Amino acid sequence: VQPTTGPRRFFVPNDKSGNVRELIKLLRSNDIEVGVLTAAARDVPVRDRHGSAPAFRTFPTGTFVVDVAQPAGRLVRALLEPDVPIAPEFLAVARRYVERNENPRFYDITAWSLPLLFDIQAFSSEDPRPLAVRALDPANDLAPGAFPEARGAYAYIIPGNQPAAVAALHHLRARGHRAAVITRATRVGELVVPHGSVIARLGQNGPSLHQDLRDLAARYELEVAAARTGLSDSGLPALGSGDWTFNTKAASIAILAEDPIQGYSFGWAWYTLDRQFQIPTTVLRTRSVASTPLDRFNVLIVPETQSAALVAALGRNGVERIRNWVQDGGTLITIGQATDFARDSSALGLIRLRSWYQTEAGRGATPFSVPGAIFRLTLDTDYWLRAGYSSDELPILVNSSRLYLEPDGPPNVNRRVVARYARKDALLSGHAWEESKERLPGKVAVYEERVGQGRVIAFAEDPNFRGYHRGMNRMFLNAVVLGPSAP
Repeated sequence: VQPTTGPRRFFVPNDKSGNVRELIKLLRSNDIEVGVLTAAARDVPVRDRHGSAPAFRTFPTGTFVVDVAQPAGRLVRALLEPDVPIAPEFLAVARRYVERNENPRFYDITAWSLPLLFDIQAFSSEDPRPLAVRALDPANDLAPGAFPEARGAYAYIIPGNQPAAVAALHHLRARGHRAAVITRATRVGELVVPHGSVIARLGQNGPSLHQDLRDLAARYELEVAAARTGLSDSGLPALGSGDWTFNTKAASIAILAEDPIQGYSFGWAWYTLDRQFQIPTTVLRTRSVASTPLDRFNVLIVPETQSAALVAALGRNGVERIRNWVQDGGTLITIGQATDFARDSSALGLIRLRSWYQTEAGRGATPFSVPGAIFRLTLDTDYWLRAGYSSDELPILVNSSRLYLEPDGPPNVNRRVVARYARKDALLSGHAWEESKERLPGKVAVYEERVGQGRVIAFAEDPNFRGYHRGMNRMFLNAVVLGPSAP
């Protein structure tokens, strides 16, 4: 029996991004039927991926359509609707557990919306009108465009709206090619170059660039373009602009593992790099750090862990080795609770990020953990860590009670709040207690601080949650792959 109220269908615009293709493939792998518009659907009343108030929108030919009237209709709604209500009776019982500092008996997340987790545009509609729709043809509808002819070109461009563009960049550098990243959208003739695009100039590379890039484009199903010139339209940055592009170097990546590193967080980070994007990493045991030279790495990832326990596992020599490595030029990436390891004076003490619980307002306050809800982030404009994001907003899954504040004092070029929770209407999907909804707005979600010759990039929440938080993957990849090169 199909639902009789609510959305009748969902529209997913085909913006040629890797996340859209992956979402459609995921739906099909779960026996969900997907169609494609063969003619524009005009003035359709819809709600956006946030469930916002109805508006009218026209969808062009090629838009993906998922009808609820199919055998898997209930699953369609569970995966694509922005919110699933929770019974008030359950919340009342859970609240009593929380107030007694007990497990509230949530599973682990209360927000399942794939358009939000994948950071793609999707729209729902209750409009029953018939549409011109054909069945999806995966070989054609989900395939990237043809690889361009390079003859006479100035550079290859991998558009930045594809998260795997950063993975391709990593392998280009590993094969000895030179490549840059542009941190502001531009236009070269008819070619639109999104924020975060990869630029590989033919004049700076050898003849193997063409075949190597063709191979990587096939591996990652990437759209690739060829620019005939580096000159942009008036008022926009040129492809060689020193203000808006930076050259990259190869990243050599290590990730801490074993006790007291949280196994899930390690697994999600490793899976995202090694399996999802095929970027090799070296697994480094915590108790071997004190006796392991770190100079062959320029990136070190610390998954979720408790700061004091990690200090005990590393020992004084291990902690000092990491501190010196960062100051000498390393990029340290901390995930979730591991951020306290970077900021605690009893641990690394490298960054000045503050905990709200150590302020006058927060001292003695009861922590209220968010049981897996999706919140809205606002991003720093034109900054390298947000390369690849066309919007200044980004959904993030929050699954903790962490609350960080930027450092005291005047602005400092060495400290940057990359993303913070929106100050208004921050909760997008799922359940959060009123205390969390009051405390989270404006707090720091992603932070970077330059330390000596190196940097620390801190994520307040896990950007790789369960290995499917695709919307945050690009920022994590930016930190890992671009961190050693970024300005």
